[in-house]
Amino acid sequence: GGARARSTGLARRTELRIDVQATARLVDGARSRGVTVNTLLQMAWALVLSRLMDRDDVVFGVTVSGRPAELAGVETMIGLFINTVPLRVRFDAAVSVGEQCRAVQRDAAMLREHSYLGHAQLRALGGVGEMFDTLLVYENFPLNGMAAGSELTGAGLTFRPAALESLTHFPVVLAAHLAERQMVLQVEVIDAAVG
Repeated sequence: GGARARSTGLARRTELRIDVQATARLVDGARSRGVTVNTLLQMAWALVLSRLMDRDDVVFGVTVSGRPAELAGVETMIGLFINTVPLRVRFDAAVSVGEQCRAVQRDAAMLREHSYLGHAQLRALGGVGEMFDTLLVYENFPLNGMAAGSELTGAGLTFRPAALESLTHFPVVLAAHLAERQMVLQVEVIDAAVG
């Protein structure tokens, strides 16, 4: 796939699995510090970007749920209610990792009410061009049944998963989910966009 990906600009995907014991330590460690696994992954990805770019202040994209609670009947609606928004992480060597995780989680909670804003709207509001070129996606619902190609049936309807050719158009994407008590990480890179 590498040569084909380079010639067509398609993404190359690599899957990594963290064993059950290490995954349990990650989940328990996040929980004991009062943060979600999603927040822990956001901090880890921010740290990777910080080291690669030699910067203490990084911005990357994250996916968020776009189902506003105030929309009547939203819990019964079917559709793609997700959005991609920027997440900024500023590292402070004088502050513990746990406290920095909690700060990121607090910031995300405050920004949630604005998560409906589209990418172009955010760029216009900020007066900037592209805000980020990497994306972190954390799926916190069980994917193991759907990923295996099985059907999901409910309320008289049957859903069949479609094959995904690519996660997104961003040059680098890290997608994570829990499956069979293991953390599964998929890294997708568009070779032509990364030097």
